[in-house]
Amino acid sequence: MRTITLYTGGGVSLSPVYADGRTVSNYVRLVADDGKMLTNGERELFCADVLAADVGNWTEIAAPIEDDDIPDDEALSILLGGEE
Repeated sequence: MRTITLYTGGGVSLSPVYADGRTVSNYVRLVADDGKMLTNGERELFCADVLAADVGNWTEIAAPIEDDDIPDDEALSILLGGEE
């Protein structure tokens, strides 16, 4: 599971991209590793923006997915803030 810092301010609510006028927010973006999903015991997701204090409530599980459920490279790049 990847944990990505999210920034706020400068006209955006939350963004993984730092820019002038932005500060670290109270939220982080969790992204499941390949073949995994995130769960907090109630929800199962590939990606979630959560309070940094709540990261410990999330774990990874095996993902029973279809090929159509896998985010394409462009969608994944957006979620990761332009990272590859």
